[in-house]
Amino acid sequence: MKKNMLLGLVAGLAALLSMSALAAAGIADYAREKKWADEVVPGLVVGDPVYLQTPR
Repeated sequence: MKKNMLLGLVAGLAALLSMSALAAAGIADYAREKKWADEVVPGLVVGDPVYLQTPR
């Protein structure tokens, strides 16, 4: 009985952690994207940088 209870608790915690990870994955990190663009744009050899607009 205690083994089933422990297994249920572990499964519940795993489900909770996976849901929080999925929620965090959907959030854009604008500071990281700007830093990446600041590093990449000066290295462009041909063409102009194009910033795409998202529907959000």
